[in-house]
Amino acid sequence: MLNIIIAALLALTAVAAAVSIARYNARVREINARVAERGYGSTGRETPVVWALVPLAAAAVVLGLGCLYAQDVGEAVVKVNFGGSLAGHTTEAGFHAKAPWQDVTS
Repeated sequence: MLNIIIAALLALTAVAAAVSIARYNARVREINARVAERGYGSTGRETPVVWALVPLAAAAVVLGLGCLYAQDVGEAVVKVNFGGSLAGHTTEAGFHAKAPWQDVTS
C-alpha cells in the first residue's frame, strides 16, 4: 500500500514540475522577446519539459516493483486484498506478481 502512496506523490510531483517548467519557459520567451526588441542577444534558455518525466518514470518503477514478490522453496503464500479478503494463494517457488493493493503473507 505504501508503494501506491509513493507512486501517487511522485506522479503529482511530475505534474507540478511540468506546470512549473511551462510557466518558466513562457517567462523566458517573454524576456527574450523584450531583449530582442532592444537589439541585444538572447539572455535565457528554455528548460525541456521532458525533465518532468523523471518523477513520472520513478513512480512507474516504484509501482512496478511493488507488484513483485519472491517466494522461497517450501513456503506457502497467501495474497490478501486491501479490505482483508483473500485474493489467492501459491506454493510454487520463484518470483510472482500481485496487484499493488494486495499484501503477501507467508
